[in-house]
Formats: sequence, C-alpha cells, structure tokens
Amino acid sequence: MDSYIVAFILVAAGLVVSSINILATVLFLRAPGMVATRIPLLVWSIIVAAILAWLAAPVLIAVQSMVFFDRTFNTGFFIAAVGGSAYLYENLFWTFGHPEVYIFAVPAFGVVLECLPVFARKPIFSYNAAVIGMFGIGLMSWFVWQHHLFMSGIDPGLRPFFMFSTEMISFPTSIVFFNMVGTLYKGRIRFTTPMLFALAFFFNFLMGGFSGVFLSDVPTDGQLHGSYAVQAHFHFVLMGATVFALFGGTYYWFPKFTGRLMNERLGKIHFWWSWIGFNGTFITLVIVGFMGMPRRVVTYLPELHTANVIASIFALILGIGNIVLLLLSGLVYFWGQIEMRRGAPEKISAYCTLALLLGVGATAFLAASLIHTPFDTRAGGYASVFYGLTRVLGTVLLASLVFMVGLCYRSIKGMYSRENMAVIDAFGEYWGWLIAIGAVSYTLLYILPFLHLE
Repeated sequence: MDSYIVAFILVAAGLVVSSINILATVLFLRAPGMVATRIPLLVWSIIVAAILAWLAAPVLIAVQSMVFFDRTFNTGFFIAAVGGSAYLYENLFWTFGHPEVYIFAVPAFGVVLECLPVFARKPIFSYNAAVIGMFGIGLMSWFVWQHHLFMSGIDPGLRPFFMFSTEMISFPTSIVFFNMVGTLYKGRIRFTTPMLFALAFFFNFLMGGFSGVFLSDVPTDGQLHGSYAVQAHFHFVLMGATVFALFGGTYYWFPKFTGRLMNERLGKIHFWWSWIGFNGTFITLVIVGFMGMPRRVVTYLPELHTANVIASIFALILGIGNIVLLLLSGLVYFWGQIEMRRGAPEKISAYCTLALLLGVGATAFLAASLIHTPFDTRAGGYASVFYGLTRVLGTVLLASLVFMVGLCYRSIKGMYSRENMAVIDAFGEYWGWLIAIGAVSYTLLYILPFLHLE
C-alpha cells in the first residue's frame, strides 16, 4: 500500500512538471507568427488540460502525503479515533479527482475539433467560441466535486449549490458541441475511419452527459449512487468519448507520421465492432443500474440475469473487436522493419512509436472488456484459471510495452541502422508471436464460459 501511495505522489509530481513544460513551450517557444488566434484547437485543449493538471495535481500530492504520514508516523489527518476525518479525505481527493476527468476529456474535444473540419471539408465553426468553451469547462470543473459526496454526509445546505454547478458545466460543454455541429452543418462529409470515431465521440459523450444529469440531481442520485448506472456513466465519458477520440486521432495522424494510410476497411471493422460492443455493454449496464443493481457484487437478482448475459456478450464483442488494433500494432512494427531494410532507418522511430500507442490502446481496451464477466468471480476452477491466465497475459503485454518504450527512445536517438537491426528484428518476432498468442488465448478464455464447460 505504501508503494502505491509513493507511486501516486510521483505521478502527481510528474503531472505538475509536465504541465509547466507544456505551458512554457506554448507561451515562449511558439513559431514566429503563431499568434493566439492561430494556435490549433488541439493545442488549446492541451493548454486547458495542462492548467488543470498544474493546479489539481498538488492537491493529490498533499492528500497522499497525509495518508502516508497517517500510516507511517501515526498522525491523525483521516483517522476519526484521534480527531481526524475520513470526510476530509473524500473532499481533498475529489478536489483533484473531478478536474482530473477533464484533464482526459478536454484533449479529446481538441482531437475531434481537429478531425471534423478536414472530413467535413469546411473551416471550424466559431474558433473563438470553441476556445472559450474549453476554458469554461476547465473553470467549471473546480466547482462540482462535492456531487461525489451527496451521500457521504455533505451539509444539506450545500447540496443545491453543487447540484446547480454540476448541471451548469453542461453550458460551456454545449458551446463546444455547438461548434462541432456547426462545422458539420452543410459540410461535404466523408465518412472515413477518423471521422467515424469523431462522430462516435458525439453519441458516447452525450450518453455520458445524459446519464450524468440524473447523478447530479440529489433525489435521483440517492437512488442511483453506488449502482451500475454510475459505472456506465463513468465509462461513457472516459472510455466511450476519450478513447474513441484517441483512436480517431491515431487513424488521422498516422499518415502524417509515416507517409502511409492505414487500411480503411480494417479501420471501419475496428470502429463498428468497438462501437457496437461498447454501447451494447454500457447501455445495458445503465438499464440494470436503474433497476437497482449495485456495483462490486458478484451475484444479483434472477430478474437481472438476462441483462447481465447481454452485457457480457457485448463485452466479448468489444474485446474481440480491439484485437484488430493489437494486430495492427504488430503490422505497423513490421512496416518499420521493412523501411529499415529499404535504407530508411530514420522511419523506424515513427513506426515504433505508433506500434507502441496501438499496443497500449489495445491492451487498455482488452482490460476494460473484462470488467463484466459472465461468471461468479469467487468460484473456483475455470474462474481462477481465467483470471490467472489473463493476469499473466496482461503482465507480459505490459512488460513488452515497457521494453518497446526503450526501443522507441533508442530509435529516436538514431541508435539503429540497416546494419544494426538484430534487436529490432528479435523484438519484431517476439511481438508478433505474443500478439498471436494473446489474441487466440483471450478469445478462447472469454468464449469458453458460454459453453458451460466448467
């Protein structure tokens, strides 16, 4: 536990340093002529996220340091028996925790705002309003944290204010959405893979917003708090919106990194499979949440069984769909090896980096698809094998991605050449076999429970 605490403190410190680096770069190292009104919207979104990280991460450092002192030196910040308050921990954590959501979400807005004008073939609608809207989201994110504490002993007199402020954050968000819709209006839209992921961002984020309205309202939050509706809301915002925007950005910028287009047919298969699997999973979980199913349980009422099986099936679809992304990671790395043999060693850094990003995205999505499993996780036999093997596969994948970070760094530094490809080739063979084994094993592990073999 102490190791986790120190790790969180280090991560938060890294957030502070990196955010200062980003802000200093934008303020003082812009290209000549890059005035504020010409800065790309993606950069503006990263500026907003950097400001939030700069201000919020020190709160996380403080609260985790207090936890460390409580555990190590027997102080009493959060221990009620010696005059502390666990409620203080909740306040401090969510003072960081809710702006953190927008550290992820606002750059996703920036990615989508970059993609839409290109594939709608018209300029962004109201550039200035989009920038103001993103800064408005960042500002309002500081006034909503106590909606996480509606059921934790908050002063009843504060509830109306935080209910109002939580609902008001939809105002600057709607400004950015209006910019997006205005950009699409009367545009000559091309439904390429990046555009499909950008449009999916619309639906997924709206679903997250609509479900969030119920949670921001004190009476309904009293019924839905701690239910699967909360889990589904969270995943619509952070996974359905942010990760889909990340995938769209990957498909959009890949040709600019490498000079190659990704396969459009595979990209669209990846999109539709992921979108159907994701929404089938989490729309179903919204429904079971409204029916009263709590989180963190392994058994549930018989009348909820059918909905849970449906969610499990769609989770399977979601996981299998993103095996395509894992396969693309291996393919990208293979392309990099080909380029090196053709005498272009400088390109291996771009291919290696993109293979790394695809591998990280696929690993994250595969992990997310395991959230809802079709069997009792306390059971022995198959359940134990399932989780044992998936943890092993996950650990090996993560270790491989860490090694790939080293390869990317060395390739960026120009340490590999056409005559010095032994490490690149060896890792390429290993990565290909690992992807194949992982894809087959994952698919079998997730399908077998439906065959009732246990």
